[in-house]
Amino acid sequence: MLVACGIGIFRTSCGEPNIISDFVPVDIVVRAMLIATCRKAAEESNKDQKKMEIINCAAAKICPIRTGEVIEIGKKVIKKTPFEKTLWVPGGSITRCAVWNFIRFVTLHVLMAILVDIALRFTNTKPFLLKLQRRIYAATLALHYFVTTQWDFRNDNFYELDSFVEKDEIGEFGFLQYRDLDYEEFFRMGIQGARVFLLNEPAECSQGALTRMKIYRVLHFLINLIGGVLIIRFVARYIYGMLYSTI
Repeated sequence: MLVACGIGIFRTSCGEPNIISDFVPVDIVVRAMLIATCRKAAEESNKDQKKMEIINCAAAKICPIRTGEVIEIGKKVIKKTPFEKTLWVPGGSITRCAVWNFIRFVTLHVLMAILVDIALRFTNTKPFLLKLQRRIYAATLALHYFVTTQWDFRNDNFYELDSFVEKDEIGEFGFLQYRDLDYEEFFRMGIQGARVFLLNEPAECSQGALTRMKIYRVLHFLINLIGGVLIIRFVARYIYGMLYSTI
C-alpha cells in the first residue's frame, strides 16, 4: 500500500489520523529475538519454578509518530525521490468520514482506473489498474480495524532486553538508541528499499523520474485550478439563476 501511495494510485483511506502508528522495523524484532534467546541461555535453569516470559515487540513508545504524520512525511519524501513507475503526483489523505472516503474512492480510484485502463487498451497494453484497485480496497478493509484503533502494549520486558546488551555491541544489537529517530531519513531509506526489492528499479532516483514528477505537479495544479474555476462558475450560475427566478 505504501508503494501504491508512492506511485500515485492510492489517494484515500478511512481511519484515525491522530492515533499512534505502531509499526516495528523487522531488524528490531530480530534483534529482540536474538537477545532474548541469548539471555535465556545464560540464565541458570530452575526446575522448581518455570516462568513464561512474554515479550511484546512494540516500538511505538520508543519514538512515537501519528498515522497522519506518517502519510505527510511519506508524501514529502516520495516527491523528492519518485519511483520510475510513478503514474501521478502522490497525494490524498486519511479521513474519519466513511462516506467521504467512499466518494473519494469512487472518483479518485475507480473512475481514474477505468480511464487509465481504457487508455492502455488503445496502446495495446494489458489493463491492470482497476484490478489493482480492487486488491487495494480489499487490503484497506482488512486493515480498517487496525488503522482506527490505538494499541497500548505493555512491553517493559521488551525494553529490559536492551539493558542486557554490552556497550560495545549496542550498534549491532541495541534498539533503544532509536529514540531520536529521524523519520524523514527512515522513510527515505524505506522507499529506497521498496524501489530496489519491490519495483526492481535502481537504488538512486533518476533525473527522468524527477522531471516527470515536475511535469505531474504542474499538470496536477492546472487540473485542480480548472476544476475549481468550473465548480465556482457552476455554483455562481446556479445562485444567479435562483435569484433571477425570484425577481
